[in-house]
Amino acid sequence: MSDWTMAQAKRDFERGLLKSVHIVDTGIDTWAVQITSTLGMDGTGWLLGAKHKEPRQMKTLDAAVEAIRQIGFLVKQLEVCNLKK
Repeated sequence: MSDWTMAQAKRDFERGLLKSVHIVDTGIDTWAVQITSTLGMDGTGWLLGAKHKEPRQMKTLDAAVEAIRQIGFLVKQLEVCNLKK
């Protein structure tokens, strides 16, 4: 599993090495961005904060969407899942 700083995510996106992103509710009124690589060895990891190199916690969905846009992805829709089913 790999994790990415914003700079690394932008670089890998430009190289065509990122497959998808997901916004994940961390359960503490914050959101995190999960990134999946096209390379099997990298798998799925997190967008990291530049300072502490830990998963970046965003206080709003808007901030998470903006981070995804900064990487280079186009956000067309948000999907909501019912986990009770």
